[in-house]
Amino acid sequence: MRRVLILLTGVILGVVMTACGIHPARGTVSGVFVGVGGPLPVNGHTARPIPLSGRIVAISSAGQRVQVKVGRGGKFTLSLRPGTYRLLGYNPAVAAGASGMECSALHPVRVGVGTATAHVEVTCAFQ
Repeated sequence: MRRVLILLTGVILGVVMTACGIHPARGTVSGVFVGVGGPLPVNGHTARPIPLSGRIVAISSAGQRVQVKVGRGGKFTLSLRPGTYRLLGYNPAVAAGASGMECSALHPVRVGVGTATAHVEVTCAFQ
């Protein structure tokens, strides 16, 4: 009887956590996928970053990959397990080829349980 009660409690807790959107042992990373650079500055002003669509891939130090699609506004959010990740961006329109030009965040991102890392910029540098 005690085993059944423990099992039932675990199932109920799992259902409640799922219904509430709680994902144990995860953190979130959010940011924007942009293109920068381009023509020479006009009157000393460089062009503003341009939001890009495509996909963002987070690669853990163990080589595991998590991918999310990015819409026209360039904004993205990833739910990741704790660890250190390299963030790469792909936009097929940026360069010739099926996969497009590889773009990246300036620094790796550290994710902890329940943490939220915001304002990460994944950048493609135009020539």
